[in-house]
Amino acid sequence: MATSSNSREKYIMKESNELMRNFPSKRLDVSFRNSHTLLPSLTSVPIDQQNAPSPLESLFMFNQSQRTPSNHVSFEYGWRNPQENWSLWVRNMHSRFQDVWRRAGIYDSIWGSVYQVHKNLDLLFVFGEKWCPKTNTFVFPWGEATITLEDVFVLGGYSLLGECVVTSAFLVSEDEVRINDRLLEAYREGVRTPSRKTTHPWWLEQFMGKGSEVEHEAFLALWLSRYVFPGSNLNNIVKEVFPLAIRLARGIQVCLAPAVLASIYRDLRSLKNATILEMKDGDSPRVKIQAPFLLVQLWVWERFPTLQPRPNVLRRGEPRISRWGSTSRGFSVQDIQLAIRIAAPHFLWRPYAKALDGFVPPAFYSEEEELELIGQNVSGKAWLLVLCIRPSVLVGLKGLLEHYFPHRVAMQFGYDQDIPATIEFKTEDHIVAWRDFTRRVEDRSLYIPSKNFVAGVTDRYDTWWKVFMECTRIKGLEILRT
Repeated sequence: MATSSNSREKYIMKESNELMRNFPSKRLDVSFRNSHTLLPSLTSVPIDQQNAPSPLESLFMFNQSQRTPSNHVSFEYGWRNPQENWSLWVRNMHSRFQDVWRRAGIYDSIWGSVYQVHKNLDLLFVFGEKWCPKTNTFVFPWGEATITLEDVFVLGGYSLLGECVVTSAFLVSEDEVRINDRLLEAYREGVRTPSRKTTHPWWLEQFMGKGSEVEHEAFLALWLSRYVFPGSNLNNIVKEVFPLAIRLARGIQVCLAPAVLASIYRDLRSLKNATILEMKDGDSPRVKIQAPFLLVQLWVWERFPTLQPRPNVLRRGEPRISRWGSTSRGFSVQDIQLAIRIAAPHFLWRPYAKALDGFVPPAFYSEEEELELIGQNVSGKAWLLVLCIRPSVLVGLKGLLEHYFPHRVAMQFGYDQDIPATIEFKTEDHIVAWRDFTRRVEDRSLYIPSKNFVAGVTDRYDTWWKVFMECTRIKGLEILRT
């Protein structure tokens, strides 16, 4: 369970009349107005700064080095562009199973896998330096921001609804067990090849267009293994995803977004830790980035206009990732660092709220603000929003659990930002974490901001951040002197 102060925050948001500032704030830019902020939050500026990001971030927040990317970090495990004939297989399967994909909530994520996104190593390393594992946020000189469930839902097309990925691994019928056995038999056949590995090309060749009764399940197993949950063995089928593939092939929704985001948080922490060790000791352990890290780069491109390549025209029906397919733009490390430092006035807190031909925003993006009364049932759009804005523990595969703190980045959802309180999640059990993730809404009503609303920060948040920045600057100078 989660605690804030003495107990977990019961409610999601708070409405109050506050002294507010625009963002970025100016000295005389202050006024009283009605505000909606995410909980848990503090009502006064804390003295101890325990709720702030780690002071160690100072070493990177003010670091202006022009280091080249580490040779100890490999992105190739999780950064998977389309393999040969994959797009053809997607088109063939689409003609037969598109309705199933829509029911399972994987339509956009499957189509997103056919686009090639060019990796920018300098960009990934610079933003990796800004990551704070304590808060699971990027820490910039002007505030915090992070990749959220909304981003994984919109950019990756991964479902926020459905079964937990862990419980979906349990097969419940004889037919599911039989199909799983067929897939395992094929997997073992691959292991018996001269390479002793069941590789992605071998798997595609065995099943694509061969008339197998399990072709759809095999197709989804390859998609999950290569583009969603890549394993530590490069280019190999991950047999642990077979039960997921079987469930999805029946149109059963599986909640993939939290599991994908958990893997991204895990690997951002690994990337940051490797960077710290390298800067301290001149060396670092080899790190395998296994999460679909292209979502991190897409997140940067969507929110930092000065770092964007020229996007493609988005055609109706295409996933949002198609905007960035085969695009690229080179920057030096110094240019990227400068763009981050001066980004405050230009940072796009809500890029998906902007009108874009061919793009259908999430259902909770409203033209006008709404106040939805919460009874026994919560509407579909309100429930999606709740999952995105409520602090929780994200459940991933293989026992992975990661903390999710959207109250630290409220402006990304159109809410005003207050001082975020610390939350301590004490569960190490995926069942308890999942139950907490899907718990009922206790708020009597849910405020849904207009997609056109420009959120701000409370005056006390502005003070708190300035105090943190000064403490960080001093700590950074101390570190650099040692």
